[in-house]
Amino acid sequence: MSIEASRVGHWTISQIPYGA
Repeated sequence: MSIEASRVGHWTISQIPYGA
């Protein structure tokens, strides 16, 4: 999984930008 995909996935699932 790419870093960007991971960030977007986390944001979509938890509604919180963990990757930010």
